[in-house]
Amino acid sequence: MKLTKSTDYALRLLIYLAEQSHLVTMKTLSAQLHIPYDNLTKIVQKLAKYQFVYTEQGKYGGVMMNKCASMISLQDIITLIDGPTQLSECQDNPKNCGLSCTCQLKHVFGSLEYKINQLFSEITIKDVMTHECTKTV
Repeated sequence: MKLTKSTDYALRLLIYLAEQSHLVTMKTLSAQLHIPYDNLTKIVQKLAKYQFVYTEQGKYGGVMMNKCASMISLQDIITLIDGPTQLSECQDNPKNCGLSCTCQLKHVFGSLEYKINQLFSEITIKDVMTHECTKTV
């Protein structure tokens, strides 16, 4: 399982915005977070549609958090941007596999998906913000 760049961008955006107490312009966000402006626009639109962020247009407009960072899980954002976690196509649609009745991997993958989703659900944006990073040289 690999998260897409869009999910990475969305998570970085939310972490950054959670540290701000004011509207931040799209231009500033793009520059500060090294997110291409077009990608940022699409991500902000999606996050605003589901009320994770608030947007205001105009000369003094920008983007800011609309929900508390402790109320947004990584799972919320991963599912919003990438869709549900899927380790195998057969989990979503058993008809795609003629072995679904005898396949022993199906249950293993199903259990793993559940555990992955549960772990991502337990980690919030606030948790990520408070994680200390130590650099090694």
